[in-house]
Amino acid sequence: MQGAIMRGLFSLPDPVAHTCPGSCSWHNREYVSLGFSSQCQNVTQITTATAQCVKISSGQNCTFTTPGNIKLQAFIIATDAQTVVHVAAATDLWRSSSGAVSPKDFVRFGILRIPNGTFNENGTITTIWGQEFMECSISLTAFKYSNITVNGTSISPADGVEVPLTQLSQPPQDKYYIFNETGLPSFTVSSLDWFAISQFFISNQFSGSIVIGDELMIPDMSGIATLPLFKSPDIRGTFANMSRAMTLQLRTSAPGSQVGFGETNKVVSIVRVSWVYMILPLGVLAASAVLLVATVAANRRSRGVPLWKYSPIPLLYHTIREQDGVITSSYQSPVGLDRQARTLRARLE
Repeated sequence: MQGAIMRGLFSLPDPVAHTCPGSCSWHNREYVSLGFSSQCQNVTQITTATAQCVKISSGQNCTFTTPGNIKLQAFIIATDAQTVVHVAAATDLWRSSSGAVSPKDFVRFGILRIPNGTFNENGTITTIWGQEFMECSISLTAFKYSNITVNGTSISPADGVEVPLTQLSQPPQDKYYIFNETGLPSFTVSSLDWFAISQFFISNQFSGSIVIGDELMIPDMSGIATLPLFKSPDIRGTFANMSRAMTLQLRTSAPGSQVGFGETNKVVSIVRVSWVYMILPLGVLAASAVLLVATVAANRRSRGVPLWKYSPIPLLYHTIREQDGVITSSYQSPVGLDRQARTLRARLE
């Protein structure tokens, strides 16, 4: 799950969660999965009003409290050091023995971002200004997926329809949380797994701050979330990517996950023949066959005639009978004509 959180924070590609040789579909089928959703809102105005600042040498150290009761700190020392981002998280999950737990907003985050060099000097007091406060949360929720199609590595729809979980049917003093929502299958969540996720978020592996300036006075408090959240142009989008990656990880690797079998779509070429348009070519073919047979039959009486070579020599030995004008020759076979042609010598005048 930590790997999925990092993929979402740094916008890394997700692993392919399906096996499809080309184009596949899961039509007329609905799948339900447990997952995570996120919400974010800008709380700069209301959080700035909670500032409690203590003057330090050439600057001040301020503590802010978000509407979700998350403490954020920042300090500025003119020309020396300045906090540029602080990320903190809080959870009420360990209060589960009293029943004060809900799948909604089980982890809350506060993000303070201060652009580099944004401070004012009012006499001898340096005040922080230009800061931005964001408050986000991650919730357990259910997703419905239907009419799924895959083309290569692209899956549509990529995100299912979110169904909030509100019915905790079993008191959470045992090892599992059980959620029974109307129209959904029962979801069983391990309390240890849920607790481990929340503790990772509130630990200094995830949360922390970045201070720029004098290296001698900068503590090492930077978690993995500080840099991507400081540089993110859209914190809402970053948390949405993180919750989506966590949902994919849970959907594909959680115990009890089931494989959904779909259908492969293949492109097949189909030729549609209109037989009425075949009458003309078939008729021409039949007429040609009849003509060929008739030609062969009409020339059967000439089959005893010997073949003559193509040559102008026979014309030299033909004469015209004056009484009837018929061209005739005294040679009746090519053999005699050929013999005579070999001995003939003539001169053109």
